[in-house]
Amino acid sequence: MGWLSSSPAPAESKNDTTSGLLRFFNPSTPDPEFPASTFLNHVSHGYDKNELAYACIVEKATSGPEAPVRVYDALGRRGEPIEDHPMRRLLASPNPLLSEYELFELLYLHLDLAGNGFWEVVRDRAGTPVELWPLRPDLVRMKRGTRQVSYGYVVGGRTVPVEAIHFKLPNPVDPMVGTPPMRAALRATALDNEATDFVKALLQNSAVPGVVVTMSDLQHVLDQETTNRLKAMWKSAYGGRKRGEPAFLQTGMDVKQLGLNLKDLEFPDLRTISESRICMSFGVPPILVGAKVGLDRSTFANYAEARVSFWEETLMPLQRRIRDTLERQLLPMFPSGAGRRRVILRNDTSEVLALKESESARWTRATEGLRAGGMTMNDWRREVGLPEVPGGEVFLMPSGVIATRDAAGELQQVGTAQPATQPDPKPDPDPPADDAKAALRDRETERAEAALVAYLEGRRADVLGQIHGKAVGIDPATWNANLTGVLATLGLAASSAAGASTSETYDIERTKAYQHRRAENAAKALNYTIAERAREALVSPDPHAAVADLFDALKASTAQQIAAEMTDESLAWGVAEAGRQASRRDHDTTE
Repeated sequence: MGWLSSSPAPAESKNDTTSGLLRFFNPSTPDPEFPASTFLNHVSHGYDKNELAYACIVEKATSGPEAPVRVYDALGRRGEPIEDHPMRRLLASPNPLLSEYELFELLYLHLDLAGNGFWEVVRDRAGTPVELWPLRPDLVRMKRGTRQVSYGYVVGGRTVPVEAIHFKLPNPVDPMVGTPPMRAALRATALDNEATDFVKALLQNSAVPGVVVTMSDLQHVLDQETTNRLKAMWKSAYGGRKRGEPAFLQTGMDVKQLGLNLKDLEFPDLRTISESRICMSFGVPPILVGAKVGLDRSTFANYAEARVSFWEETLMPLQRRIRDTLERQLLPMFPSGAGRRRVILRNDTSEVLALKESESARWTRATEGLRAGGMTMNDWRREVGLPEVPGGEVFLMPSGVIATRDAAGELQQVGTAQPATQPDPKPDPDPPADDAKAALRDRETERAEAALVAYLEGRRADVLGQIHGKAVGIDPATWNANLTGVLATLGLAASSAAGASTSETYDIERTKAYQHRRAENAAKALNYTIAERAREALVSPDPHAAVADLFDALKASTAQQIAAEMTDESLAWGVAEAGRQASRRDHDTTE
């Protein structure tokens, strides 16, 4: 009877060559077991136990909040964020215990481990959200209604109703509940954990002696006392710090190794496969988390490229998903006038080091923009990190390009010298006096703004009429034709006034063609914005209020902005065209 069994082993035939295979591939061998896919198992087997899963989850959780969500004007240009917006203030200070970074960091953790993230919304007496608290995903209960979902939170064994914002990752089976990356990585994580546990068990107690000493001479049988004495002498001579010392044996003794050395404990292919699959599940390049499969081919260039790839392919799509949830669920909770019809959300990546240009690349790009006339001197200085200078709001325009204005409305053109073979142009006629020029600009801007406000009132009537099935409704083609005529007429009047103030024989033919092209493009751009925002307003819960808010905003800011820009450009064209005509006349006279 063997000491590993409790009953005698059955007799085996020496000729049965398949008996070993049958024992090895025993049908009773159980299938491999993996942890159940639950939030707590994801935490215990992945985040708490597996170094690589932890590193991937933390890499995403600590990198994502580097680009905070900011609020921008939806109708204006892409400019500075609205820092005093109530939603932005709430995100900046969500509750007394957590910062904005910590709130979003925990959200990224929950999405990776549970596929869902929940924020409880706490309102004041006026109904405005004043606090946001993260909720443990496994303790949230969802009750689906016909048109909406209600939420409860398990506290002390009972479920209490809560108002929650629900972030989720895509799930092909149930679109209302997210699927976490940790679920896909669970098998590879369990395999990696088992390999680690196996190595530890062997190192700690393999139940196999490292070496065995045999006696070839069966006549010399060692008693137990002699065996214990020889074993003690062997450990004293070759154990501990004396490991590796040469051994001298008596005649008839032989040493055979049974235990595993460190090389035998390596699982290079197994480890590499597990590492790559875990990193792949979380969308994290292996080089960023120190995985061996990534370090084997790592360079500084590869690391920088991996950082950019990580942001563009993993974090930015995830941030878009979070941002859309905030726009759809949190933003409408704020009072009218600060809702989603007026503002949009974007992640501010300006401080993300992985996406920042190198110093030389930024200088090159800024200088090209300056030379092309797309930015002022002070714009260029701000871009490269230099302070502004007085008089720096001027554009540098290449020769042959019509002069433009600086921010104060004055005309500047700095270009390369004309070829020596061409006759030197005469200087432009003296511009009108500053007071007269300012009065002309104010008058034309006021006329343009009044015309635009009247035009917008007409479009408001069209959109409101569509609610009741009356009037024209949203008709971009008719709108474009109408606005093109309005803008072309205003532009021609301003250019002609500026040209006539510097030349008594100003010809408006070229100005007509220029103003019509410019008006046509401007009309299409503005009407596209109006149509898109109007369609959104018409499907809102209160379309009348939404349409009113839309056109009030357009009249208050957009009309004034377009009027000022159009007037300045028209005045600049008029002066430049008058100078061109005078130069042409002088050139013809000289010939």
